[in-house]
This record gives sequence, structure tokens and C-alpha cells, in this order.
Amino acid sequence: MAKIEINGRNLHEVEMKQEKYDRVTTSYLSYPEHRIKIKIEKDKIIVKLPPLLALELYRSAIIPQNEEEAFPVKLDGKDIGLFRMIDLRYPLSSGKDELISMAFTRIGEG
Repeated sequence: MAKIEINGRNLHEVEMKQEKYDRVTTSYLSYPEHRIKIKIEKDKIIVKLPPLLALELYRSAIIPQNEEEAFPVKLDGKDIGLFRMIDLRYPLSSGKDELISMAFTRIGEG
């Protein structure tokens, strides 16, 4: 199972602060590697991930909101080049285990 790093952040290590359930505790949500699916094509990567993680990638600017802005991607710690997002697809249903599909294309030579 490949580990993907986008803009210097391993996706399985991204922590999302959750609502407090008491005054002294802060909880975080993160997703293990097996919840993040990666498909590699020639100069394209398709990542399927939980919706809350996709939202956090935008909120925290790990994936730039500017569609023309390129960002570095690593697979298993190896730099594979600069990419930009070219597509985002929502799942057909809204069940709790559904995944969002994000497609990235390499910019320049790989």
C-alpha cells in the first residue's frame, strides 16, 4: 500500500480537530492508510479518500484552491514531481464509507 504526501503532508497523518465533548479534552480525527486509495496512471494520480479528509485538504490549503497552482507529490517518500488537481468527483451515494475521487496531473516532465 503506497503512502502519498501532498504539499509536504502525509494524508494519513492529517489531523482534523473535532468538537469538544468536555471542557478539557481535544480530539482529532485522522484516517489510516487503508482508507486512502491511490491509482497511478502515466502522468496522472487518482486518490480516493473520505469526504472529511478531502474537505480538510482544502481548508488547510494542502491542496491549493487555485486550480492552476502546482504542488509537490511524493509516493512512499519518493518525489514524483509537481502536480495540479484536474478533477474532483463525489460518490454516487452518501453512505459513511463513500469516498471522494480526486485526480491530479503531472506538470512538466516526470
